[in-house]
Amino acid sequence: MWPRAGELASLDAQSHLLHGDFNKRNTLLRCVNGRWSVPAILDWEFAVSGTPPMDFGNFLRYERASRPLGLVELVRATVEGREPDID
Repeated sequence: MWPRAGELASLDAQSHLLHGDFNKRNTLLRCVNGRWSVPAILDWEFAVSGTPPMDFGNFLRYERASRPLGLVELVRATVEGREPDID
């Protein structure tokens, strides 16, 4: 069993507005003073009600070792409650 499965189980009871087609192509990036931020997430036509891991799962569909999309930083920033640093 995963060591953090209990923490994730609590998400089952939550319902949030999800993007529904969350990926790098729908993410607007901005660089200010050498620091990248995500000022907007675009293209909400597939928005649904659900749990946040659904959007992360969709983002993961496009992650490849040869073309990383920054999912690790995205997850870390979300857990820490901050904007992701995009390199």
